[in-house]
Amino acid sequence: MHKLSIITIHYRCADVLQGLLDSAATLGPMKEAEWIVIDHSPEEPPLRERLTLPENFDSVRIIEYPQKKGFGEGCNIGAKNSDGQVLFFLNPDCRFLGGALLAYSDSLLANKKFSAVGPRLVNPQGLPEFSFSGFTGILSEARWRAERFLTSRLEVARNAINRRFTRPRAVDWTTGGALFVTREAFTRVGGFDEDFFLYMEDVDWC
Repeated sequence: MHKLSIITIHYRCADVLQGLLDSAATLGPMKEAEWIVIDHSPEEPPLRERLTLPENFDSVRIIEYPQKKGFGEGCNIGAKNSDGQVLFFLNPDCRFLGGALLAYSDSLLANKKFSAVGPRLVNPQGLPEFSFSGFTGILSEARWRAERFLTSRLEVARNAINRRFTRPRAVDWTTGGALFVTREAFTRVGGFDEDFFLYMEDVDWC
């Protein structure tokens, strides 16, 4: 059994996915982690022939799933074919910037109060991505939009948001594009609702 299973969904973005795989070299040895890629592009040449897989992971596997199913179903397939104590759902357009990835797993497994955690995400300019929020409603949507607007125009707002995004905090939901979940919670709650083809399945699960 691995401590961590990374699960990534691929659909017609081999070059983008390669960038993510290449960035994994910044993590150093990941011998307690496996990486599972679910390939949703049956009309393209085999993905395993077009990728250079990272060597610092204990195991990297590509699972060809020919049906063009949604994000949630692909993640569920990845979870069923993994054995990690913690699942890390990760979009192919993300990049690692170094750090201790397994520290997230250790923290979740040690602290039974929490079942899921989202890492801090930044855009190419180094500004925090708005990757979490309160449950959907008029007030949470208004605040989310206002913060995005202000940080794009005012440095004082960017600094304030940067400070707020560097502290651990409880949130209603965090994006499924980079989401750590304990296997126990994923099993107990059930996987992503496959009736959501794309978007909002992460909010629904949280």
